Amino acid sequence: MSNLLDIYQNIISTLKSEHKISWAKNMQAEKLAVSSKKINLTDLQQTLNDFAPTQGWYQTLDSLSQLKPNQTAIKINPNDPINCGEFINAKGQSLHLRAQGSQLIATTYCPDQGDTLFSAKYSQLIQSQGTPNGQKAIYKLYWDINNTNQPKYSRFLKIQTENK
Repeated sequence: MSNLLDIYQNIISTLKSEHKISWAKNMQAEKLAVSSKKINLTDLQQTLNDFAPTQGWYQTLDSLSQLKPNQTAIKINPNDPINCGEFINAKGQSLHLRAQGSQLIATTYCPDQGDTLFSAKYSQLIQSQGTPNGQKAIYKLYWDINNTNQPKYSRFLKIQTENK
């Protein structure tokens, strides 16, 4: 596996230095453990409290919100429940929430554990009403070493404001 990664890094380095591609990502091998579970909306508050997010975003039917700097807790409104969200905590673990019927799928991503995958960072400009200009959501994409056609996972890392 390390030979394949070395070959990939050499090819990317050459293509970047010759300005033939600008979109190439620097891929690396790293471990990632992924676990999912279904939770009821009534358990969401406790799940978030236990995870202790330091940064992230969440969407309800009525709004899209980001955790504010130094925000230590998310107060769930039972009349406008979260239907999706992505968070990271101080341990570098990510939590992704997705609605499925009357429940949520809570997927936790733990770096430096589990299977070895290829990874590369990716950023996406946030263009949503009510968000400051120049913000990017930073993710890490992971590919299975035996199937690199499509990313296997996408893990939220942070929201970053670009300096102008």
